[in-house]
Amino acid sequence: MKTIYLVRHGQTQANADGRFQGWEDHPLNETGRAQARNLAQRAGELPLAALYTSDLVRTKETLAPLAEKRHLVMEPVAGLREISFGEWEGQKISDIRRTQGRLLQSLWKHASSADIPGAEDLPAAQRRGWEAFDRIRRGMADHSAVMVACHGGMIRLLLCRMMDASLDSIWHLCIDNTAVCRIEYDDRIGYLIRYMNYLGAL
Repeated sequence: MKTIYLVRHGQTQANADGRFQGWEDHPLNETGRAQARNLAQRAGELPLAALYTSDLVRTKETLAPLAEKRHLVMEPVAGLREISFGEWEGQKISDIRRTQGRLLQSLWKHASSADIPGAEDLPAAQRRGWEAFDRIRRGMADHSAVMVACHGGMIRLLLCRMMDASLDSIWHLCIDNTAVCRIEYDDRIGYLIRYMNYLGAL
C-alpha cells in the first residue's frame, strides 16, 4: 500500500477576489499563509517520506511550513501545475459572467468542450497531470506516504481519472484551500480515494 495526501494550495488574493489564476504565479495572501501554518500542524505527525509541489509559488508556500517542521526538501513537479485558463487568467469570474456568460456556463456544465480563447485543452491537462502524479506514485517505496500540493482544477482532473468520471463532472467536486484528499494505491485494485476535501487533523 502507498499513500498520497493530495492537498490544494492555500488562499491567494486572486482566490479571495474570485479571479481565474491558472498559470499566473500568485503568492499566498495572509489567510493563505495562516492556512499553510495550520496545515503544518494538522499534518505534523504524518509519517511522510517526501513532499512534492507544482512549480507555482502558491503550492511551494503552502508546504513550506511543513517542510521546515519536518526537515524535508520540497520537490517541484511542473506537470502538476494548474489548468491554464488562457485569456481568462487574472479576470474576475463575476466580470466574465457579465461579458461572456454563455461561455462561462459552458465551462461549468460542459467543461471538456468549452472553448475559452487560449486555454489549455482539458484532456491534455489531465494527461500531463496524471503522468506526473503516477510517476510520483511509482517512485514511492511500499508502505510509504508522501504529500503533494497542487491546484483545485488539477486535483479535480486527477480524481476524475481515478474514478473514470467524465471531465464534464469536474466542477461537481468541492476542493477547498488546504483541503486534503487521501489517496491510497494497492497493486490489486489500483487507486482508492479514502477521503476528499478534508480540513481536519491528519
